[in-house]
Amino acid sequence: MFDVGYRGWLKLNLTKGAEENLSCALTPKFEPNFSVMQMPFHKAADYTAKLMSYRYENLHLFLSGGLDSEYVATTLLRNKIAFTPVIVKTPYNAYETWYAEYFCSKHQIVPVTVDCTSLTDWDDVLKTMLRSAVDFNLPVRISLLNIAIASRFDDASFINGFGEPFNNSTGFKHSMNDILHMADHDFFFELCYGSKHPGAFFTWTPEIFRSLITSIDYSKPTQLAKAELYGINPRPKMHEEMFITNNAGLRAAINSISNKLDKNYRLSNAQIPYLEVVQQLERPLASSRFTNSASLC
Repeated sequence: MFDVGYRGWLKLNLTKGAEENLSCALTPKFEPNFSVMQMPFHKAADYTAKLMSYRYENLHLFLSGGLDSEYVATTLLRNKIAFTPVIVKTPYNAYETWYAEYFCSKHQIVPVTVDCTSLTDWDDVLKTMLRSAVDFNLPVRISLLNIAIASRFDDASFINGFGEPFNNSTGFKHSMNDILHMADHDFFFELCYGSKHPGAFFTWTPEIFRSLITSIDYSKPTQLAKAELYGINPRPKMHEEMFITNNAGLRAAINSISNKLDKNYRLSNAQIPYLEVVQQLERPLASSRFTNSASLC
């Protein structure tokens, strides 16, 4: 188990370099050793951002162009917390990074742009991602990109827009459901870097996590529900194919490593009714224990 977030309130059964990362279903334990304050959503976000700014210096935010990272950026601006947006451009994500660039232009913020759009630069990034997968016994997933990019910055403290635990509805007319889906790949960054960076914003305090899951409208499609809660313009969820290369040798390495690491991997989404989590966070400290229904490894 390793601790995630403020004072290690969230515990996950992931271990650096362990083979169990590939074979065990994610079993989160919500175990804050302090009372969880109940706050309106935006107040909980403000509280979380301020705590981060007290604990970390030189904050950088991976600004992807998606709803979640844009809301984090909006929260930091609202609280006058200095940060540097980092926009990572690949050969395949121009549709999404357009929103990130627009946000920075609108708010007159100068981002750091990591331009990996040339196929040579992208191949170098892919190699770094593959090394991380092998070194940490992780499946080859897009969340390795942030790990690779953060390694280029010596003194930055990175935040990302990960940690929201919602099922992505498949179309505009399909509502999300109130079964939370916590994905293991949302926490690969913390597994690799520990507490060096804040990491996932939406699980950094139990207050933001609790307020998020109790404030969203589960009857609506995921992207619309999040946009309305965040107070920002909606946009579709974009899933770009990232592991593409014209380098035959690198392509062979990707396939070989993916086949080796993924053969025992189960997509580790811990599926938990949100009310169970709320009840867990509101119990007295002495009885603060929770595991989901998945079998423990």
